[in-house]
Amino acid sequence: MDLHRFDLEVTVSHYPTGAYKWYPVEHRPFSEISKHWSGQPLDSYETILRLIGQTKTQTGLRVKISKHFETGKKILAEQTSQLLLVKHKILPEWNYLARAGKFFYCCPRSKITKRLKTMSPLLEGKLGLVVGVANKRSIAWAIAQAWATAGAKLAFTYQGERLKENVEELAGNFGTDTLLLPCDVTRDEEIERVFSEVGQRFGKLHLLLHSVAFAPREALEGQFVNTTREAFRMAHDVSAYSLVALARGAAPFMTEGGSITAMTYYGAEKVVPHYNVMGVAKASLEACTRYLAYDLGPKRIRVNCISAGPVNTLAARGISGFTEMLKHYEAHAPLKRNVLPDELGATGVFLASDGGAAITGQVIYVDCGYQIMGM
Repeated sequence: MDLHRFDLEVTVSHYPTGAYKWYPVEHRPFSEISKHWSGQPLDSYETILRLIGQTKTQTGLRVKISKHFETGKKILAEQTSQLLLVKHKILPEWNYLARAGKFFYCCPRSKITKRLKTMSPLLEGKLGLVVGVANKRSIAWAIAQAWATAGAKLAFTYQGERLKENVEELAGNFGTDTLLLPCDVTRDEEIERVFSEVGQRFGKLHLLLHSVAFAPREALEGQFVNTTREAFRMAHDVSAYSLVALARGAAPFMTEGGSITAMTYYGAEKVVPHYNVMGVAKASLEACTRYLAYDLGPKRIRVNCISAGPVNTLAARGISGFTEMLKHYEAHAPLKRNVLPDELGATGVFLASDGGAAITGQVIYVDCGYQIMGM
């Protein structure tokens, strides 16, 4: 493949306080680069793809490869990693990269490493329970990775044997001894069993992530007025009441205070076609968040929601017209793009950290600004 001009973007992730600046250098065709990245010459498209594959187990890098054609620029591959930079020797002393036809380089690694080493992980020593991971695309997984990177030790639940293998494989990234428990959030006895096991293993708890929602597929098609009584009950039981039940189970173990975070969506406050009963259930979830924040505040337990823009998750693919929704957000949000999973992870870390110590009962919008738009 002709490498006459690529757009190669390598970005240090914003852990823990912000992105690093890029400094422009002279323009040269991509094929003339002689520098090495991660010890390998950037001399072929295949080499770049291998580096992207390695990025999954490396850290702090977002790589986007695009080729410029006469008709415009086409993204050929993209991969984001979310582990902590200083744990891996991923960056050479200087990195050359191409962006929009110009080359950029980043700060020397020694400066980045020094800056990170002076900051202790934001969630060091914290113990958390993550409810709702389905696969690697799950928002819950993005937040779990961010929490772990920030120093938290985590336990996970899974819904049914169908998802067990996926969650087991992902949780294994944090060690073979990672606690993994079955939990059907519609069954109180299973929730009680989960917190009994977590109590025995951890003794206490600081963090709880609720990323669970469900409605029958037929309820997410057609008109809301046709929602059945059973679909309405099920959507609220799984998507809203489960937060109440999980918070009740977690509270006795949050003896040092804690942070409970739930995932919601803009369809809770405005009509989103085909979101239907799930929007009503998310409105209930947000109301539950406020009442739980009031009840648990004296125990220094904070309860908040993250309202994420559309993300291509297993649950989202069940919504009719989801692909068009992604395009609509990108076209109308002030930032002219969709939210990235690692950005949701960073927000999850903020809410769980001391930085969010005075925030409770709130819905935090992480949607590239879409929520502010009137038309």
